[in-house]
Amino acid sequence: MSDRPPNAEKPTSDYSPGGAPPAGGPEDTSGPDSRPLGQAWEELLEYLSHYVHALGDLYRLKGRKLLLRLQLEILAILIAAGAIFVAVILIGMGLAQGFTVAFGNTPWLGNLTAGLVLLGCVSLGLFLRTNLSRKASRERVMKKYELRKQQQRAKFGRDVTEAAGDRDQRN
Repeated sequence: MSDRPPNAEKPTSDYSPGGAPPAGGPEDTSGPDSRPLGQAWEELLEYLSHYVHALGDLYRLKGRKLLLRLQLEILAILIAAGAIFVAVILIGMGLAQGFTVAFGNTPWLGNLTAGLVLLGCVSLGLFLRTNLSRKASRERVMKKYELRKQQQRAKFGRDVTEAAGDRDQRN
């Protein structure tokens, strides 16, 4: 412990040998806190501007990447659609030629039959897809409401259907 009282001044031995105050001391004006307030705000605004511009560049880059990916996906879809279109045309021509030979070398009957077969296949596919989609949607909705009724029974001891039946019996 030291013999000097707690409120005594610091001894001069804390200073450097030349008697100058240490760097960062009360007389040092080279630190960031000693700048004028306007200059500190200017610096802060510059850093904020830099950050905002960097964010803008980041989002522009992400946007460019997204557009490039979208363009590539559209191109892939167009290529696939073109390939499917050509395949369907070749299948249709092959069917038409086969029906032409089967019907005794009458091209109009072969072409007509091939067109009707392809149209029937497309119609059947659309019909099945529509019905299966509708059935799956109906089952999802019914399952959702059954789950909700189970939760109501667990929480209230009855579900909405039972509550409506009780109300009808009272009237």
